[in-house]
Amino acid sequence: MSLLCCPFLSRTIRSICLMQAAHQLMEVISGDVFAIGFSCRLLHSRALPALLCVNPVRSNLRFISRSLKSSGSGFRSYSPLSSPNAVPVETREGQSVRAERTKNLQVKLAELGIGCDLSKIGQYMHALCPKCDGGESKENSLSIFIREDGKLAMWSCFRTDKCGWKGRIEVSENGGDVTVYQNGGSSFVFKSQSHRTITETDFDLEPLCPEVLTILGKDALKQVIETAELFPIRGLFSFSSFFTEIDDYFLCQGSEIGVSTGWRALDDLYNIVPGELTVISGVPNSGKSEWIDALMCNINENYGWTFVLCSMENKVQEHARKLLEKHIKKPFFNIRYGESVERMSPKELEEGKKWLNDTFHLIRCDDDALPSIEWVLTLAKAAVLRYGVRGLVIDPYNELDHQRPLHQTETEYVSQMLTKIKRFAQHHSCHVWFVAHPRQLQNWGGNAPNLYDISGSAHFINKCDNGIIIHRNRDKSEGPLDGVQVYVRKVRNKVIGRIGDAHLIYDRVSGRFLDDK
Repeated sequence: MSLLCCPFLSRTIRSICLMQAAHQLMEVISGDVFAIGFSCRLLHSRALPALLCVNPVRSNLRFISRSLKSSGSGFRSYSPLSSPNAVPVETREGQSVRAERTKNLQVKLAELGIGCDLSKIGQYMHALCPKCDGGESKENSLSIFIREDGKLAMWSCFRTDKCGWKGRIEVSENGGDVTVYQNGGSSFVFKSQSHRTITETDFDLEPLCPEVLTILGKDALKQVIETAELFPIRGLFSFSSFFTEIDDYFLCQGSEIGVSTGWRALDDLYNIVPGELTVISGVPNSGKSEWIDALMCNINENYGWTFVLCSMENKVQEHARKLLEKHIKKPFFNIRYGESVERMSPKELEEGKKWLNDTFHLIRCDDDALPSIEWVLTLAKAAVLRYGVRGLVIDPYNELDHQRPLHQTETEYVSQMLTKIKRFAQHHSCHVWFVAHPRQLQNWGGNAPNLYDISGSAHFINKCDNGIIIHRNRDKSEGPLDGVQVYVRKVRNKVIGRIGDAHLIYDRVSGRFLDDK
């Protein structure tokens, strides 16, 4: 039988034969530059890795190489090696197995109405939830994550009060069995055989037509070489991979343009975007923590966001009281600060406790040890994956464990810490509010500090996306004592705000912040 008629030669193997034939083209196709380009592009094409992972063809490849060497520039006849019609192949952990699992995940996600971009495997993706359609704002509230090994896909709708649809898909080692879970339970299971059977027809094999250049010509071979698809490099992308997100951004869909703080005075200055870092500072007892609590209550009421809190200066019951007062708009007690205002009723308290439990998750040390930033971010990641939280509060910076290496300066340490926080925020699409106290001010006269006064490093203002100072008036001659100034001193993204000042009124009874009429 002639090598040219071998039924086991696929299109891919023909490409290898073309490579051998290319040596005869060097004098026909001008220059050594073409030969170099040919070899480089072939090494990066998808065909070569795909070919090397197919076991049934290895013996043929060895034979082809041996035949070519013995025949010189031409082909000669050979005695074909025997091969069964059906070859059982055991599943191996490799590129093809992972691709098979990933393909199964994509198919089952599509059946549920969930679209995903396979170029973003291992990263968090956001899409329109097929269950709630993103609500009135058409927000891309569905978070999707596909593990790199193709064994697991998870999704969760962040509109927990309106939708809350979540689930996961698990794929077995061999990529055959697929189990889908929705909102905690198993909905259906797909079964398949544990081994695949590969036959000759699976390879789309074709007889090799007689010496290729004679029939197709040099131009056809050159076109195949020049249009060869380059092998993808992990982590290297083109903008075309993100055109869908760019289109959504242009159409103002999703939360990339920011959500409102809930205060009219701040709408033009500061809006909240998932994936950004906001540093907040101010002198002690200026209302930084109270303002952040009120901000979270506003965002939850208007957009349904949930949060994880690492607030080491607050006792749990005191923090719960502050949040409940802002949510129910009534005092927790009717003594002292509560004045004569009716306090919240037991029924309102019970409803408020359920709201607390659904909206906030706590990061706290069980002992007297100080938490490190790595420990906080690890737990925050777990809260994102399990509960779909959209915001993290770290309050304050000086309550963290800052044991830095002896060779590292405080400036270097702060820079590294803020980089970790920003990567967490961006990777998990979670907004982070980081409270940092200013250093002890010499001869302080009651004026508001600036972001460069933060204790530790100027990196607090250099690396944050947004920088805010909260300042409360303490002098009656300067104005009412319930007045609170919000100084927006840095906004990296001009789409969501700008530098400026806003004035709010603090309601001491309910702990709320109100627009100044």
